[in-house]
Amino acid sequence: MVHGFTRDASSLLRALERTTARSSTEQIASEASIVGPPATGDAAVDAETERWVLEAEQMVQGFFMARRIDATIGALEALDLAGHC
Repeated sequence: MVHGFTRDASSLLRALERTTARSSTEQIASEASIVGPPATGDAAVDAETERWVLEAEQMVQGFFMARRIDATIGALEALDLAGHC
């Protein structure tokens, strides 16, 4: 949502009341947790697998967080170029 709310907070509150919150694919993926694999009964294998799953989860979350950051920066730059900031 883009609107000049610098002087009128009530205008911002009215605009927010008319919006519906949505989550982007990037937001969902950057906050998601991978379901861990089932236990094998071998403590060493289970620990290594859990470590690998957590590492993969962090990589996926980081990738999608970077996409969210890039999109936000791009939107702010576009607004600045259009003279809205």
